[in-house]
Amino acid sequence: MDPLGFPKLLPHTIDEIAATEPDSCYAKYPLDPSDYGAGFKTITYGQLANAINGVAHWLEAEAGRGDPAQTPVIAYLGPNDFRYVFTFVGAMKAGYKVASPFHPVNCLLERADTGPAVSAKPS
Repeated sequence: MDPLGFPKLLPHTIDEIAATEPDSCYAKYPLDPSDYGAGFKTITYGQLANAINGVAHWLEAEAGRGDPAQTPVIAYLGPNDFRYVFTFVGAMKAGYKVASPFHPVNCLLERADTGPAVSAKPS
């Protein structure tokens, strides 16, 4: 909760943790998805916030700031991995909603005027 008692938004929570505990573990993912014995890579909150901010700045540079009166929708076309998290939260920071194949409310793509599409390079 913020000082006025309102719940914090996800981007603000991530930024707050990144500012106070940047080396804290956000998540781990396998170096080799077919061999968990190969070890795991850690993503810290500092790295998470940096990636999210990068997406937000890129999106604003390419498509402009989202109009708060309309909250435009962008389409995410890519894998369901950390790039989706970076894009989803980065889009929120830039003033956009995200429609993706992984979200059950994907009827947004059919019902809404979808703006830019963001795609991830295959890894």
